[in-house]
Amino acid sequence: KQWYQRRVAITAGALPTCVPGCSVPTVANALSVTPAGPIGNGVSFTVTCNNGYTLSGSGTVLCTVTGTTASLATLPTCTRDDGSPGRCSVPTIKNATVAPQSSIAVGESYTV
Repeated sequence: KQWYQRRVAITAGALPTCVPGCSVPTVANALSVTPAGPIGNGVSFTVTCNNGYTLSGSGTVLCTVTGTTASLATLPTCTRDDGSPGRCSVPTIKNATVAPQSSIAVGESYTV
């Protein structure tokens, strides 16, 4: 994703110009990506993983602008410390039957 920020020249009467920049990336299982807003050329996002997850790759993601195109360096991933993709336990719901009766992987669902 790209965004354009407005830069206003100091000279009186100058028109503002728009320059490309990078939007905040989405990293699954990340506790935070800072800054929380768009950034410009040569500025970096910092990625921090949730507890129980380990950062794979660089936690610093650089925004690079070439001409009118903005792009981010390769995004890191946050993987579970045990190497599994994560599982959800069976919920307890009063007066209901939940299927399946075992834990499920992230992205799967229960039927109530």
